[in-house]
Amino acid sequence: MLIKATIEEVRAVIAAVNDLRRFIRERGERRADALTGLWTNEGDVIGPIPTHYVDLELLVERSKVSGIVRSNTTRGRTSLPNGSLLGQRRWGKITAEVVDVRRGRLVKFGDITLRLKGEQLLWSAKNIQGDFLPKSAALWKLEDDDEDD
Repeated sequence: MLIKATIEEVRAVIAAVNDLRRFIRERGERRADALTGLWTNEGDVIGPIPTHYVDLELLVERSKVSGIVRSNTTRGRTSLPNGSLLGQRRWGKITAEVVDVRRGRLVKFGDITLRLKGEQLLWSAKNIQGDFLPKSAALWKLEDDDEDD
């Protein structure tokens, strides 16, 4: 009788652990889906004029993050037409670097930290090369037309 009760308790613990693992996995997938897409700060009529207009195409798969960064200064002198973003998602934030190939050499334009806060993706950059990227920006997600169909 004691062995049968112990076996039932072990099965209940295993089921609870499996449920918890499934919950964590599904929550991670929902967060990855929320981050994947096109983000921008162009067209902001409420806040101050940004130093750069940024378009960011993100693809988040589990902890791996990749994307394309397009950045133009609002003064129109400096432009990064297609920088590659490569990074990791961990503990609610994305840490990445923006790189590109120029004249056959890999050039690093900066280190980026992205954090989702409400409806906005907060951009913070350091180790910026030249004036290609903003130090900070608040981006919002552009809605896909396909989702409305």
